[in-house]
Amino acid sequence: MSVDVIVVNYNTRELLRACLASVARAAGETPDVRAFVVDNASRDGSPEMVRGDFPFATLVPLEENIGFGPANNRGARAGCGLYLLFLNSDAELRSG
Repeated sequence: MSVDVIVVNYNTRELLRACLASVARAAGETPDVRAFVVDNASRDGSPEMVRGDFPFATLVPLEENIGFGPANNRGARAGCGLYLLFLNSDAELRSG
């Protein structure tokens, strides 16, 4: 089972950090989980944090904020998983 987790971010660095940490834990429990962070031109250091702290996540940086829906579409196109999970940056996955 392959799952692509799509997270759209705009200036929520610390929330995104907790979100991606939970995705990393989930990926350890479930094989073939990939994370895609679509960054809507954040100015709070979010892209640098993703690159530095979460190398397993694919960063899709945008030069302008294109909005939540279109950014999710970009994330979906970046992956190839059988399933998609659209996860808000202020949400965290739980074990199990």
